[in-house]
Amino acid sequence: MKTVKKSIDLQKKTLKQTKEDIKKKEKSLKSIEKKQKKESTSKNANTQEETNNKKIKQQLVKQMKSLKANNEYKKLIKQVKESKSNNERLEKRQKLVLKKLKNLERDSQVRSDRLNNLKMNLEKHSNEITFLDNKIQTTKEQINQKTDLLVKDESNKTMAERALLRLQSETKNVHEMEKILDQLKLDYPNRIYGFLKDLCHVDLEYKFVLNTILRNKLSSTIVVEDRDIAIEIVKQFREHRLGVVRCEILNDLKSKKQ
Repeated sequence: MKTVKKSIDLQKKTLKQTKEDIKKKEKSLKSIEKKQKKESTSKNANTQEETNNKKIKQQLVKQMKSLKANNEYKKLIKQVKESKSNNERLEKRQKLVLKKLKNLERDSQVRSDRLNNLKMNLEKHSNEITFLDNKIQTTKEQINQKTDLLVKDESNKTMAERALLRLQSETKNVHEMEKILDQLKLDYPNRIYGFLKDLCHVDLEYKFVLNTILRNKLSSTIVVEDRDIAIEIVKQFREHRLGVVRCEILNDLKSKKQ
């Protein structure tokens, strides 16, 4: 941009110098014409011969000067025309340069506007990226929380399945124990009274607490009359692999009481 302005200033300076040269040449031409007129009227005739000789000489000189002046005039006219032509070319070039300068300024403004738009878009996209990063981070945290819950649920599910299997196994054992105990009652009537849990009544709201305290002794303890039948029950349960069973012997309790 500075180079273009410098070129315009140089062209303006050249144009001004050309105009000054034209004025000087026009002034010189007028001076020559004035001098010719003065010389043609200043001659005095002394004698006829001298007059004739002088006239001839003057005519020759005049013709020489006229020819010379005419050539200089033509040369000057030619220079003036060339100067005017150069001036016109310079003016035309100056207009062209000014037009290019305006175009450059307009292009510069357009680029500046585009740059501002790009900056605005960049800032907008940067804000969107920040928002998305925060959203991704939040989503990751939610996924981690849900994963932890899922792991806990899986663990609880596994524990529940194990508890169910254990309960099913215990239920099966209870059925087997009751079946064997019923048969023993038939074989040894009036000597087996049954499981402790069936002989005492406990409210439902206290049953869980009582079982927890007694560690399921209510469902694994059998009340019998004497020690012999207790030994037989333990033997039968052991043979059928039904777990550990306890027997409360009434005769022993009566003896301790006495």
